Amino acid sequence: MLVQGFYFMAGLVLLYFGADFSLESAERIGKSWKMSPLLIGLFIIGFGTSLPEFFVSQLAGLHGKYEMSMGNVLGSNVANIFLVLGVCSFWSTLGTGGKELKPQLLFHFFATLACAIFIFFQEISWVSLGVFSIIFVTYFIVNFKGRKGLEAVEEVFEVKNRE
Repeated sequence: MLVQGFYFMAGLVLLYFGADFSLESAERIGKSWKMSPLLIGLFIIGFGTSLPEFFVSQLAGLHGKYEMSMGNVLGSNVANIFLVLGVCSFWSTLGTGGKELKPQLLFHFFATLACAIFIFFQEISWVSLGVFSIIFVTYFIVNFKGRKGLEAVEEVFEVKNRE
């Protein structure tokens, strides 16, 4: 039991320093590409933190454990929404008054709605791949073409946090 406790604590320490290194690296990469901090978080950090879940879901699907793959996707989203936003709001008030957030919410709403529809009909297929790919590519293009709008969102967060 003592050894497992040591491994757990060592894992937490390594996780902390690994996360710190990842954030600093993502910030350097994003700044070299002239990305705003919001875009760095949305794309570089978002993709980086989603890759382990992506590979787990792929391996589960290859081994015929489709329920595990779906549980991984849904559980990850629930954890991100409730844990990450909840803990962040515990430390600091998160501003949500900017009208620039509406496009972000619409994309997430449509992605969630599409997921719910496909799950309701119990069919994740090539059609769902096409729908999710269109949503993803559109989201990517809109966010990279609309950098100024996203920078305004960051100002809302910064003003709210200073108050």
